[in-house]
Amino acid sequence: MSKNELGHKPALIVAVSSADGGSYPVAELRMSSYKNNRICYIPEQIIVRNVEKVLNDNPQDNNASADAYFRDRIQWALGF
Repeated sequence: MSKNELGHKPALIVAVSSADGGSYPVAELRMSSYKNNRICYIPEQIIVRNVEKVLNDNPQDNNASADAYFRDRIQWALGF
């Protein structure tokens, strides 16, 4: 995409990891991906760690406290 489609539009970075990682893709996007398309990353990001245990349709597949945290955080970041 070029600056014509993305220029000066807000964007939320979301990374997904099956373990405790996920921060390097966020750092790389913040450092180098906005240069030619002028996308405007908001100062918030979501890193969904241990993704197999959160945001599932079946509540029994989720870690209850982590799932509630990510759902609240995602809603808050989207409102930002």
